Amino acid sequence: MSRVLQELRAQLDHCDAQLLRHFRKRMAIIQEVAAYKKEHRLPIYDPQREEEILARYEESEQEFFRTLLRLSRFEQSLVLFPYTIVLIGFMGVGKSSVGAQLAQHLGREFLDLDQMLEGRLGMPIAEFFARHGEVAFRQEESLLLAELTPLRGVVIATGGGAVLDPQNVAALRQQGPLVLLTAEPQTISTRLAGDRTRPVLAERATVKGIAELLAERQPVYEQVAQVTIRTDQLRVQEVVTAVLRSLAQADDKLASF
Repeated sequence: MSRVLQELRAQLDHCDAQLLRHFRKRMAIIQEVAAYKKEHRLPIYDPQREEEILARYEESEQEFFRTLLRLSRFEQSLVLFPYTIVLIGFMGVGKSSVGAQLAQHLGREFLDLDQMLEGRLGMPIAEFFARHGEVAFRQEESLLLAELTPLRGVVIATGGGAVLDPQNVAALRQQGPLVLLTAEPQTISTRLAGDRTRPVLAERATVKGIAELLAERQPVYEQVAQVTIRTDQLRVQEVVTAVLRSLAQADDKLASF
């Protein structure tokens, strides 16, 4: 290695050490910010504040600060909600869309269990159902949930039938509170109109069929959930806000997670 390259790398190491020192100082301040927000029930994500910061920079510098802001949101989220947030409920209530935006809001990773299962199975869930049946699918679902048990600080959206198995509920409760999203059968029917990827519904993809299946599952949903949010008439961001507000209000009850 040439002497010039050695000197340049030494300069980079020095810069990295300075960056690390300032990063640690920033994260310490973020901890204080999070504690203040927790005390005063303030939201973690302030889009206007982040836009103001990002507007100061361009290109790679902006990307650097975008990542830094995400890490800051994540650090704050662990102070306010030091657990994984698990979304449960019937199909069509908004678990995937709400989960993705909730994770972005908190700077966390989002795990959609149905999408993960399709990746593992190498085919759409509807096709797996047709080939192997629901029992085989539920076994694969339970295996995945067991593997995810050690994770902390993520947002998980479960499939509609995941919590019907007490073993799955036990695995999910080790990670954090179960947040139930609900909607009326008519709302669900409207949201699922034209969707042929829901094998459990099959011939029951009508308001009446949805109401019947929902009536079977709702008592289980309500029994296992720590927080319940109705999503009818609400936009995704409004549901996210309701979830965070409810978790903050239930803070003392959720301290064991």
